Amino acid sequence: MRNKSPFIVLAILVSTALACSVLSPEAPTPTTAKVPTSKPAATTAPAATTAPVSKSLTQDDFASSKSGWSVNTNDNGSAEYLDGEYVFKVKRTKWLKWSTTPDDKNYSNVHLEVSVRDTSADKTALPSFGFVCGYQDNNNFYYVGAAIDGAYAIARKINGDTKILTDAKNEWAISKDIAKNMSSYRLGADCTPSGVTLFVDGKKIASVSDNTYSSGLAGLFVLTFDKASAEVRFDDFAITQLK
Repeated sequence: MRNKSPFIVLAILVSTALACSVLSPEAPTPTTAKVPTSKPAATTAPAATTAPVSKSLTQDDFASSKSGWSVNTNDNGSAEYLDGEYVFKVKRTKWLKWSTTPDDKNYSNVHLEVSVRDTSADKTALPSFGFVCGYQDNNNFYYVGAAIDGAYAIARKINGDTKILTDAKNEWAISKDIAKNMSSYRLGADCTPSGVTLFVDGKKIASVSDNTYSSGLAGLFVLTFDKASAEVRFDDFAITQLK
């Protein structure tokens, strides 16, 4: 079963790679989270495509650790470059780990994309993965993502409190438009001053209207639920300016 959201207590790790200050915090999900007694009914994504894009702002194929993303290891897990991918390993349940781009730049009205693989040894772990955007600090940002069982969410943290904007019960939902147990996925997200949209393999899964964060740092996250030992690999990350 899936808990809802990350907790306020944070353990912050700062990378020294290329002398860049790159955040890779972690946080437990809240003990007050409501856990559904059964998996929610699957929804069908609205028909739409990603917004038109213009110039590329940044991209990374993670072929070299010199690109500067946070690299760290502790009792909770790790972030590292491995075999041309950026890999998160999480060793705790109900744990959110994320890392922002090395450029430390505030992005506004952008489209993010990344290829992602759930390579967890425990195939029932079902971690969620995706993007952070509108990132102000450790307690204030959006995160948007999916999982190999078809779960998805667009969530917003304000002062450490998390609200899942895509579900009235404040829970991760299931979409029929996310293929289950694929070897890899291509995730996309539009982060604009008026809202956030999630795409999986070119399909629009969900969109919310929210103007809390019109700009901010951007990056990647992995979230565990009732099982730990999660491993998620990211590749071919890109941020493009929306028109």
